[in-house]
Amino acid sequence: MNGIDIDLNAFAATRAELDRLAARQRAVDGDIAAAKRALESALRAGASADERESLDARVTEAQAARGALVEQRRALNRRFDALAEGVLVGRDPSALVASLHGDQPIALLPMRLETRYVTPPDQSTRLRIRIYPDDINTIDHEPTPTDDERSAGMAYWRARFAHADDDAARLLRDLAATYGRGRASWLVRTLTPINPLPAPDVAADPEFAPVETIAAQAKMTRAVLLPERFCAIGYAAPRREVFRVWGGTIPDELVLSPDWLATDDPEALLGGDRAWMVDFDAALAKGMAIEVTQAQIAANVPFNLASGTLERLVVVGFEWTKDAAASAADFTDLLAAHRDSSGLGFAAPGTPTNNTEAAPSGHSPADEKLPPAPPVGAGAADQDALQLLTWAFGIVPAALPADHIERAHLTDQRSALHMMNVLWRGTFGDYLLQMWNPFVNGKEAFGTSSLYALRSYAAGYVRPSGALPILRVDKQPYGMLPLVGRRFVDSGDSSAESAVGKVLGVLRPMWELASGSVPRLVDGNVDKAKEILQTAAWSQTAYYRDKDVRAMCMEPTPFSDAQSSGRQPVIQKLVGA
Repeated sequence: MNGIDIDLNAFAATRAELDRLAARQRAVDGDIAAAKRALESALRAGASADERESLDARVTEAQAARGALVEQRRALNRRFDALAEGVLVGRDPSALVASLHGDQPIALLPMRLETRYVTPPDQSTRLRIRIYPDDINTIDHEPTPTDDERSAGMAYWRARFAHADDDAARLLRDLAATYGRGRASWLVRTLTPINPLPAPDVAADPEFAPVETIAAQAKMTRAVLLPERFCAIGYAAPRREVFRVWGGTIPDELVLSPDWLATDDPEALLGGDRAWMVDFDAALAKGMAIEVTQAQIAANVPFNLASGTLERLVVVGFEWTKDAAASAADFTDLLAAHRDSSGLGFAAPGTPTNNTEAAPSGHSPADEKLPPAPPVGAGAADQDALQLLTWAFGIVPAALPADHIERAHLTDQRSALHMMNVLWRGTFGDYLLQMWNPFVNGKEAFGTSSLYALRSYAAGYVRPSGALPILRVDKQPYGMLPLVGRRFVDSGDSSAESAVGKVLGVLRPMWELASGSVPRLVDGNVDKAKEILQTAAWSQTAYYRDKDVRAMCMEPTPFSDAQSSGRQPVIQKLVGA
């Protein structure tokens, strides 16, 4: 933090205790499921009353233990909330946002919003905002296998140790078909025997380390890596901020699936920690909903929530209870969980994202049922997709190896670098040299060193498809867009980087003005819709002239003076840097 000192140790200690209790609760959930199965078997077998009573007491005891753990976790969550609220005593949350280190990037992961205006009896109209995690924040990976998973994984290794290659291949296919390719890979790794594979002419039994299991009913879908709290900002025309409302503290983990251990009580299926999904007040308490009232409208802004029109609603979350290293480690764990469950990979540019009558999308759920490829142990290569991802998010490369990540070694970014370098001299480099290179004090403004510096800048940073690859989580693609504020200055910038920044400062107002002519789908205008649908993201055709381009461009036109006056500030920015 910059200027505001926050004791992160207390937050870290509370999180560690919450993780410990969560692990204990998973074990108790397994005990409940096992006790219920034993009771059901006894009932079907016609067991005696004493035996049924004993098994019923076992279920009750396990449920009581679970209830005690749930209460302990709630108490710890209240302690965590108190720590978070204590940071805000006497402070506006916006001050904490301003105190975040500017040299650390902030990852803004997408969320899904739902809104509704409500008017309670005898009260003014209010805006209710629901916030739901997107796919990237949602995981169903359970770090403990079920009994069936453990048996299937061990059977695969027994076939490997017996050199029954055909049986091993069949069992691996069955693992992938039953549990998915990512989960199958995780099971094979988790259940790897502690003794090495025997030589081809030697038979041996695999030795497995003790592995705990969990009941299938105890598995949960969870939302993780959520911010400390959300802030809703509303804008009315013309770009007037009319409210800024902060939500409550959000738990580190939110449950997204019903409580399958409570099937005998319909109310408990979505009760307790799961109620936020279906109850607005519970969502408010969990920080996953925000309510805006007329009293929260800025006093100096005339805006009526009941009759006014919001032009834009922005909901953004912030995390100030973790340091950068902890956040990067949590993001690594999140990506690894996706890799080991629904699948993680990268999408090549131009990959279709939806099915049409003419062609399917670029990813099929059937792909996740294919047998996993054997690990090759190769790390990220220079400028490949995985290396760029780990670099952008501060991930330790060894913590997220390329194995079982689809297209981890995609090289489109590296190809774009080489293509930019190869084409530079015949395209923009020649244009700069010939068209934007006036004589200043008897010599050309751009020398060889300046042009080479600009060439290095273009090859190093300019990417037609974006600076980072497209990440795929399950079947959902995510584009990653790095952004900095207009006033951001890096003291380590080269002269070329500083010059380009100044030029962009001159050009940006022109681009913003030109953006007004971009066709938009407004008021159901069919002609505009046709124009938009007929426009691609890149040029479809190209033309060239076999003429003396320099002489042609130097011919006077009615716009020559305007072109010269507009070009001169840009040249001065480049030369003066």
